Amino acid sequence: MESSTRLQASLILLVSVTCSFGQQIRNGPALKMDQALLTFHNQLNEQLHVFYTTDFCYKCVQQHLVSVQTDNSNSSATISTKFTLTLQVEGQNRSEPLCRWSQTYEEGGRYSVWIQAPVAFTHPVCSFSVDKSPNNAHLPLLVVAFLLAITALLFVVVPYVYRRRCTKCRKTLCCQDPQYSVDNDDGETAESPGKAKPSRLLSLDTFRGFALTVMVFVNYGGGGYWFLQHAPWNGLTVADLVMPWFVFIMGTSVVLAFSSMQRRGVSRLQLLRKVTWRTAVLMLLGFCFLNYSPRDGPLSWSWLRIPGVLQRLGFTYFVLSLLQTFWGQTEIPEREGTSAAALCKCTRDGGFIPVNKNLWSLSYVMCMGCFSFLLLGGMYLIIDVKGWWSGQPFINPGTNSILVYVGHSLLGFYFPFSWEIRFQESHWELLLQNLWGTALWVLVSYLLYRKKFFLKI
Repeated sequence: MESSTRLQASLILLVSVTCSFGQQIRNGPALKMDQALLTFHNQLNEQLHVFYTTDFCYKCVQQHLVSVQTDNSNSSATISTKFTLTLQVEGQNRSEPLCRWSQTYEEGGRYSVWIQAPVAFTHPVCSFSVDKSPNNAHLPLLVVAFLLAITALLFVVVPYVYRRRCTKCRKTLCCQDPQYSVDNDDGETAESPGKAKPSRLLSLDTFRGFALTVMVFVNYGGGGYWFLQHAPWNGLTVADLVMPWFVFIMGTSVVLAFSSMQRRGVSRLQLLRKVTWRTAVLMLLGFCFLNYSPRDGPLSWSWLRIPGVLQRLGFTYFVLSLLQTFWGQTEIPEREGTSAAALCKCTRDGGFIPVNKNLWSLSYVMCMGCFSFLLLGGMYLIIDVKGWWSGQPFINPGTNSILVYVGHSLLGFYFPFSWEIRFQESHWELLLQNLWGTALWVLVSYLLYRKKFFLKI
C-alpha cells in the first residue's frame, strides 16, 4: 500500500513537471535579463512586416524585426527592454503603415499584438495584451541601494556621534583646566601653535576614490543596467561621469602640487623631468593592459588601443602640467553649467550642441566641469571644513588609485573577483558579482592603507 502511494505521488510529480515544461515551450523561449517576448498575431489575408527602432538611436532608420504570414499566423521575437521601442506594422501591398506605437517593455514580460480588421473593408487595427506579467527589473538595484545608503549613513553618523560623546566626556572631566579646553564644535581638540596642519586635501583623495570605485563597478558590468553603462550616443549615464571626474581631479591636483613645488623653489627643469617621467609611465601602463580575460589567452592583443584610458589621461596630464609650469592658471571658470544648459537646451537630442560623451562635445565638457566642481566643493565642505565625514571608505582607493585601476583591469575576469553567471534571467547574480568585485578592491586598498603602502609614479 505504501509503495503504491509513493508510485502514485511520483507519477503526479512527473506529470506536473512535464506539463510545466510543455507550458514553457508553448509560451516561447526562455528569456534572459533585459528581454521580453513579443508575439504578433496576423488575422488578415496579407503578409505583414514589423519594423522597429529605439529612442536612444539618434535619427536611425527602422530595422526589420519579424514577418508574419497570413490567415491567423503568428510570429514571436525577443526584444530588448533597455530602451523605449518604436514599432511599426506594414502590409505587403500597402503604402501606409497599419499601426505605429512606442512603448517601454519590461523584463520577463510576454506580450501579444493582434492585427485584425473588426469589420470587412475597414482599416485594420492593432490591439495589445499581456500574456505574462513582467518582473521588476529594478528591485535588485533598489535593495542594494537601500543597504548601501544605510551603510553610508553608518560611516558618517557613527564616527560623528562617537566624537561628540568623547568631547562631552572631556568637557565634564576637564572643564576647569584651560589646557584641555575644546575650541571647535566637531569634537576635535585644538592643535598646538607649533604643529603644522596637514596640507593634503582629504576631500580630493575621497573624490578620487569615489570616482575610481564607480569606475570599477561600471567596468565590471554595473549589474547589467543600461544607465550604468555608456550612453549609445547623446545623453548622460552614470558611466559617462567617471572619465571627466578623473580629468577634473587631475587638473586640480596639478594646480595644487605644482604651485606648492614652485613656492618651495623647485626649478622648471625639475618639473619638466617629473612631468615627462609620469607621462611615459602612464602611457606604458596603458599599453600593457592586454590580458583582460582568460578566454583570450595570456596576451589579449585584441584589446590593445593606442588612445586608451591611461594614454589619454597621460596626454592630458602632460598638457596641463606644461600649462601650469609656464603659465600658472589659478582661476576657476564660472557659469559652466549655465552655458551647458543653453547649448543643449536641457534636452538629450535637442539644442545647438547636444551632450555627447562619444564626441566630448562642448556642452558635455561644460556640464561635467560644473558637476565635478560642485561635487568636489561639497566634499570639501563636509570633510575638510566641517569634519563631518572622514572620507571612508573612498579615501582608501583614492590614495592608491594606480594600483586599484591596474589591478581591477588585469584581474577583473578571474576568481574571486568574478565567476560564471548561472542565473541569467534577472539582474540579481550579476549585480551581486559586480558589487562583490568592487568591494574586494575597496578592501584591498583599505588593507594597503593600514600598511602605509602607496603605489606612486
